[in-house]
Amino acid sequence: MTQPYWADNDPAEAAAWNTVRLGSVQLPGLCVVKAKKGRDVDLKKAKGQDGYGSTDNGATAGKVTITVTLATRQDWIDWQKVRPLIDPNRPGATRSPLEIRHPETADRGILNIYVDEIGGEPPSARAGKKFTIDCTEWYPQAKASKGAGKTAKAVPATAPRKNSVVSQVPGETQSGQDFINSFKDNF
Repeated sequence: MTQPYWADNDPAEAAAWNTVRLGSVQLPGLCVVKAKKGRDVDLKKAKGQDGYGSTDNGATAGKVTITVTLATRQDWIDWQKVRPLIDPNRPGATRSPLEIRHPETADRGILNIYVDEIGGEPPSARAGKKFTIDCTEWYPQAKASKGAGKTAKAVPATAPRKNSVVSQVPGETQSGQDFINSFKDNF
């Protein structure tokens, strides 16, 4: 799926980067989203040896931070209606994951989240009122990863490294010197 471009002449594409949908509600105001996702790699240093061994423990849950800036009275009114629907501490409600729709989270493969915390800053006449929503990616069920539990061999720091890099074309490699030459030719 193609992601919208943030600085295009198409206002709908640019606006997609400023709006967030959590579950069935769209957050009011201007929204800025940061998302990160990685792997849990356990590095193990062998005493008296150069290098490290590593164990791939699988993917970590993604982290999402949404900063919501409310600039108008209507933004504030809408926030007061939306906040109880996404509040992780809402009385009488069971915690359940929410679908998130934003280009940044879609790019990182984060589709569903738990809202962990909502924090606010004092309002100002110039900057409006800001809220920060911290979220964690939700997985339906833990599943084994392809490399989980396998220990990679440590490469000693003194060992020569293979002189190849991945080219721009998947499945092809080129030598380090070829890469440098092609880089010089293009710039």
